[in-house]
Amino acid sequence: MRLRQLVYSHQGYLDASSRRIDVDCYDRHSRFVGAYYQDGQGIEEMIGGVRLILAEGEPNGAALDELLAQERHPVPDPRKRAYAAQEQMDFDEVVSWSRESGRQLVEFGRLVIHPDWQKSKFGPHLVYAIYGLALINGIDLGLALIPSRLLGFYARCGCRLLERLGSIHYMKHEVVPIAVDLRALGDGQREAVSAAEAMRNSGSWTVPLHDRQASA
Repeated sequence: MRLRQLVYSHQGYLDASSRRIDVDCYDRHSRFVGAYYQDGQGIEEMIGGVRLILAEGEPNGAALDELLAQERHPVPDPRKRAYAAQEQMDFDEVVSWSRESGRQLVEFGRLVIHPDWQKSKFGPHLVYAIYGLALINGIDLGLALIPSRLLGFYARCGCRLLERLGSIHYMKHEVVPIAVDLRALGDGQREAVSAAEAMRNSGSWTVPLHDRQASA
């Protein structure tokens, strides 16, 4: 959440002078993936992160309450919809279809990369790590709202544009809806399977990054 605050402040979405952490009511219902850079001395630095919003459960409820108390941060109001994206766009058809067809749906979002690492090209590894986390938790379908400028990036990661839903403007940026079927990932997304296997066996996935090591 501190990393999200840093990145969104750097991008102009949040007040850079604010000392608040970036938190909302959906964090309580989310699982998180962090990406860490490990230097030659074995010291780790968090350089990226993303969350998966679950329709049910509060895997981070107790930890979030403790953090908010420490930070003296107001407790967010309870969520009104299953997924944050539903508050900006009508995803009800997608959500209903997933339930009727027995698919396990998750929203992925709040994907951030530290400003010093945004040109490092490790973004796809972070996406495949969240796919891996989803797969080992029995989730096979994902949705998200993303800035339209990132559509090409997510398309290369196996996502498709939900054209029928159109687009909206959020914080002065056009955002579009996408979905990914984790049962139908192509050859270009084979790393997601590797991520799932590694995370299932050891709890993390380590990949080389330009002669550096990063783990998710």
